[in-house]
Amino acid sequence: MNTISASAETLLQAQISEQERQELKQYIIDEVNRLNGILTDFLNLSKIKAPEYVVVKLTEIKQFIFLNLHNLANEATKIQCYVEPEEATILTDPTMLKQILLNLGSNALAAIRSRSEQDNDFKLSDGQILCTMKLQNNHLEIVMADNGVGIPEDLKEKIFEPFFTTQEMGTGLGLSIVLHLTEALGGKIDLKSEFGHTEFRVLLPQKVGQNKEMHYARS
Repeated sequence: MNTISASAETLLQAQISEQERQELKQYIIDEVNRLNGILTDFLNLSKIKAPEYVVVKLTEIKQFIFLNLHNLANEATKIQCYVEPEEATILTDPTMLKQILLNLGSNALAAIRSRSEQDNDFKLSDGQILCTMKLQNNHLEIVMADNGVGIPEDLKEKIFEPFFTTQEMGTGLGLSIVLHLTEALGGKIDLKSEFGHTEFRVLLPQKVGQNKEMHYARS
């Protein structure tokens, strides 16, 4: 807030150039958006409720995450999403599951952008994100993989802590929300990462709701 206030005060000065004026306006917009993101994530983290289970087609979840990540990437990054078996359904909270995938996908995009800024031989168009959802051994296994900058070994234990971030514009709450939502659904999350390859692996148990059976169909 102090930096936004200082920028606004500078804008009131008649001595600055038009280019400086436009840069300050854009800086204020960027900072407001960043603060809004922090507030939104904080509210999401603070109001996590008990899951509301319904039967969901995984292909619908796949389509949701593909379209959202495709829009966020502006077609600059190759995004692939797969479901196995293709007609699988799961009893889960769809809102929570979508948020888990969207946060992991957004984190992957940020890692790819960071690599493109640090590695002169790597462009955004070289970025790849692979999301797979597979029903096996009474669990739904979700893997979100990317070829971004990676997570240093000494930071792997910190990335799920609230407000911890390695991204310049990150809120530090996205992965913390992923952890809390995963645990709320009775699951767990693992991480493997090195420069050029990161995998978040989420395991969610199949659930049986009252008067409902967990089921899936094979083609």
